[in-house]
Amino acid sequence: MVEYEEMEIDGGGEHAFLLKTVLTLEPTETPEEAFGQLVEAIHGWIGVRGADCGGLGVAIIAPTDKHETLVAYLLALVKQEEPLRDFFKRIGSVSVMIGESQDGELSQFTIQVDGADER
Repeated sequence: MVEYEEMEIDGGGEHAFLLKTVLTLEPTETPEEAFGQLVEAIHGWIGVRGADCGGLGVAIIAPTDKHETLVAYLLALVKQEEPLRDFFKRIGSVSVMIGESQDGELSQFTIQVDGADER
């Protein structure tokens, strides 16, 4: 299941929108199904906001044995998904949090995008 929230950012003469997503792997879902929902949400958001998309945050809530698979999917998306290439280059990085529950400890890291636009 994927939930998301949009935040509006104003500052320094710039205006953009940030998409915060939470991918929760439900017991009835495969990692592939859940990740597919995340990809659809990102494409839909970009379709609505276009060049005003300024950032992406992804939280992944799943059993520990699924973390590696979901992170691999996310890395492949950022590095290889051709239709999203310009978007990822424009935002430069993706903030990621991952854990077994929203109430538990979450590991945090950032995926840097190769060839990102200089600001």
